[in-house]
Amino acid sequence: MMRILSFLFTTRTLKWLSLWAALGSTGALFAQHPFYLQAYDNGIQAMTLKNNEAALEYLEIAAFGLLEYPEYLSDIYVRWAVLLHQDESRRERFLQISARAKRLIGDDFQKPVKVDPAVWERFLVVSGRKAPPPPPIPEGEDELRRYVAAYPQNKEAWQALIERDLSGRESRARQTLAAAIEQHPQDRAFLEQALTFSVNRDRSRSAETYASKLYALQPASAVVNEYYGIVAVDQEKWDDAARFLENVGSSPILRETTAAMDALTRQRKREADQRAKDDERRAKLEAKQKAEDDRAKEKELAEEKARLAKLEAEKQRLEKEKADELARLEAQRKSKAAEAEKRQSRTKDRETPVAAKDADPIQILETKLRQNKDDLNSRYQLTELYLDRKDLRKAGKELRRLGKIDGAAVRYIEVYTRYNYLTERFKRNTDLGDRGDLSERARYFVGMSFFREERLDEAVNLLKGLSRKTYPDLREVDQAFKQANRTDAKVREQTLKDRSIQQLERRVERGSARPIDLIQLVELYVERGDFEKAGPLIEDGQKRYRANQEFRYFSGRLDLHRNKYSDAAQAFQSLINAGYRKRDIYFYAGMAAMNNGQEAVADYLFKLAVRDNTSLEKRIQDARANRR
Repeated sequence: MMRILSFLFTTRTLKWLSLWAALGSTGALFAQHPFYLQAYDNGIQAMTLKNNEAALEYLEIAAFGLLEYPEYLSDIYVRWAVLLHQDESRRERFLQISARAKRLIGDDFQKPVKVDPAVWERFLVVSGRKAPPPPPIPEGEDELRRYVAAYPQNKEAWQALIERDLSGRESRARQTLAAAIEQHPQDRAFLEQALTFSVNRDRSRSAETYASKLYALQPASAVVNEYYGIVAVDQEKWDDAARFLENVGSSPILRETTAAMDALTRQRKREADQRAKDDERRAKLEAKQKAEDDRAKEKELAEEKARLAKLEAEKQRLEKEKADELARLEAQRKSKAAEAEKRQSRTKDRETPVAAKDADPIQILETKLRQNKDDLNSRYQLTELYLDRKDLRKAGKELRRLGKIDGAAVRYIEVYTRYNYLTERFKRNTDLGDRGDLSERARYFVGMSFFREERLDEAVNLLKGLSRKTYPDLREVDQAFKQANRTDAKVREQTLKDRSIQQLERRVERGSARPIDLIQLVELYVERGDFEKAGPLIEDGQKRYRANQEFRYFSGRLDLHRNKYSDAAQAFQSLINAGYRKRDIYFYAGMAAMNNGQEAVADYLFKLAVRDNTSLEKRIQDARANRR
């Protein structure tokens, strides 16, 4: 064979081979190609039969003829490098062939298509790309210990040595388990074996150390739950014991687990018996207390009935005295009037006598209405007198009666609009609008209600035809209208807001502010950034109206202003969950989350904010820039 190869590689033959290679894909290549493919196949077969020398010769011949076929050449260089690596005397040649193979394979070092996986794995090892696999685990004890010392990272070898030592002396098993855990401190299997050995055979030496490590890695481990359940039973921490032992199966791992579970069962029975006794005793006490409460309630009810009867008798006595007094006054008035009329008839020069002082007109009208409840004119007069004297409570009571009797009358609308204006219930009047059936007096009160609600244009339309002498307050409307026409829209809006703030502040000072008034005033303060004034109102409103979402929203804004980002984020999130979607809440919730370190939540909330209000995008960008 070698003589044949020598003949093939004579000078003349090499010239012909060079000529064939130069011809490329012409017909001459077809003539030489089967020869080198046969050499390539012979090399693979010789390598399989572990005839390394023959394999090297065939592969070298094949490499010469298949230089233009990378898929074959890469496999040849890989096999060639593997064979050369086995001979230390050919180290320099190995480095050359290995370098050629690496250049041909490329920087990504992906396995070529034709390279056999087993050969590729050997090439990765000889080229330094992969660590060589450890030798097989021996069976002898001494060889196994030397193997573990040489390959401490091999968990299978440690497991084999642990199983061997667990069947022997306890001291040797303790040392092996400790060494294995020292090498592999995160291995749950080693920790479970060590904990089981420590509790069952080693009188709980180092059990707590192994248990704490294992619990940190795998809280659901059966053996660590059994161990902590036993410890909890010993310490009489029964709730902890139940939590750890509740999932123990029919075959416990630790020898003390069964006794601990029996102790826990007995304790639970004692607790159930005690609870039953406590419930029975509590039921008796509750029944006794209920009987005492019923007796006390009956006594209190009887006393209350007696008190109410006494008050009713006193009320009837006072009403009778009042009626008698009114009758006396009426009789006195009539007597004086008759006497004055007689004097007037006797006077020839018709001088007007000095009129006797009449009784209080309100009392007279009240007396008339008691005598005749259907006297509509007297009831209107009485309501007007109440309004004149600012007795709004009695006026409202009479107005409700008039509304049931004469609610569609023009005179009723006049009294109704005047009452609403005096009680600052402007919305009731503005809801009437510019109706054509309103009298001049009713138009005055409706128009002034529009003015007090800062709806200047509607107020002017209603009030423009009324006399300024009859209604002097209209000069204030005219002045406001002139000022509004002289300023631009922005200044006008600011002026209206200033007036609103002043008006709302007056209501707060008088104690007549409603919740909606407080919310409007807080909103105006917050819009100006005046949290110093808004803060006390927000805190007071939050205490008084806990269920009001508006005060909860402004409480979140106040927390955000005071850099209490966690409280603000919680307040806004609870409102969003409750369905609150006003006042750009997503934006302020995102600001609170961003400053609270919840970046993912902030991103989500900002997206929702921009979806509802695209003008917020610039503010969000500025906030993020300032955050950085």
